[in-house]
Amino acid sequence: TAMHVWDELSSGEMHFSARELGEPNLGYTVENDVIQAALWEQVAACDSIQLLLNHTIKSLCLECGKAWLEIEGAGKIQTELLVGADGALSQVRQMSYIGLDTHDYEQCAVVGCVKTELPTEDTCWQRYTKEGPFAYLSMGEHVSSIAWYLPAEKMQWALNLSDQDFALEVSKASGYRLGSVVEVAERAAFSLIRRHAEHYVKANVALVGDAAHTIHPQAGQGVNLGLLDAAALVETVVNA
Repeated sequence: TAMHVWDELSSGEMHFSARELGEPNLGYTVENDVIQAALWEQVAACDSIQLLLNHTIKSLCLECGKAWLEIEGAGKIQTELLVGADGALSQVRQMSYIGLDTHDYEQCAVVGCVKTELPTEDTCWQRYTKEGPFAYLSMGEHVSSIAWYLPAEKMQWALNLSDQDFALEVSKASGYRLGSVVEVAERAAFSLIRRHAEHYVKANVALVGDAAHTIHPQAGQGVNLGLLDAAALVETVVNA
């Protein structure tokens, strides 16, 4: 319902309130497993979807107004529209000979869930430091998802910390805004690289999500753009 942003090196602070905007909230933080489970439920309920899991594309040919796929263990498939939704290292993009513009941010993002001494107040708490931003994203009364941005060379250091040391370092990165971290869950980290496909579409192929673009994940805009890509593609196909 609120967002509070401040800076390590100055006294400047900003506060955004849903109530002041006349809105019920500013957004939602939803666990990735929950989103995936909801999507799988919809797939399972749709009789017109055929699933081929754990198969790889051996070849792709775009000609005669169709995409011709050879899938290992599943034979050949032809389609008028092949959607590349296969992530940042998209095989569909590469096999369609669509170029990619990239920029390495030389940063990493450390993510996970923590429990804090003080309640989150349904607020996103974001602190800018000389190494990069740190954020608590409220997921409950005392539970937050964290986004901790660090120089790339510190990624392994953050992953190798003991739970006790990790809790201490997260508390320090947050400026102890929610007191000390009292419990940590599993953590992960990934490198931050901007990628932008030179084309989102070409004859019989469309790219969506990370296959089309990856951006710095502040405010969760990457996944939101991916969901909007899918919605826009559905709308375009239905209209056509």
